[in-house]
Amino acid sequence: MQSKTNQFIISGKGLIPEGNFDYVKVNGSGKAFKPVTIKLLEINGNLTAMAPIIAEVINITGTGKFRELTSEKFSVYGGASIDGPSSIEHLNIRGNFKSTGNISSNRIDVYGKLRCTGEIEAENVMTEGAIVAELVNAENITMNVWHRSTISIIQATSIQVFKNPLHKVSEFFSTRDGFCLVVNEIEADRISLVATKAQIVRGEDVTIGEGCNIELVEYTGTLTVAPGAIVKSQVKVI
Repeated sequence: MQSKTNQFIISGKGLIPEGNFDYVKVNGSGKAFKPVTIKLLEINGNLTAMAPIIAEVINITGTGKFRELTSEKFSVYGGASIDGPSSIEHLNIRGNFKSTGNISSNRIDVYGKLRCTGEIEAENVMTEGAIVAELVNAENITMNVWHRSTISIIQATSIQVFKNPLHKVSEFFSTRDGFCLVVNEIEADRISLVATKAQIVRGEDVTIGEGCNIELVEYTGTLTVAPGAIVKSQVKVI
């Protein structure tokens, strides 16, 4: 363990003290029991934080466990979990991220897997990975489906679910029933879906593309249904 002015490095086992730091690096095993404020936190080993962490930038290639978190940019290439609320300006997931509390963010990029039993609220959500969540509330949602996402409720201004023809989906990532998004309810102004199974879809302008199976579509503007897509009931709301 090395400690310099505004810098704290753990190479073996160590305890991060309460305070303000410019730089904290965990190569071994670290713990934090008191609130810590950091400009840059790098976790190559593992860190368990039992008190609130405030950090401008967090990069995780190892594992990080947090109780409460505030960050401008949080990037996880390994694994991370949060057992309380988090406020993250830019959440970049390229590994595994789990939250049992609410997530508030401006931008969420998912290339790995995001699991949240709380609510996700963001301006922009983009995923090429998988999301398992109860509620996703965002202005704009873009989902390039080649993993399965399971979400109870999606609320948005605009949601686009598509398959990128440049991506060759291997059998490892394919789903048995062909659905890459399974959701109870979608509500948005502009909706465009493929490979989606949903109970209810509500929107203004709605496009139901290939591979979809929708129980009910309610729309106020236009509805387009691709050949082969299933819409069991449709209602135009005036």
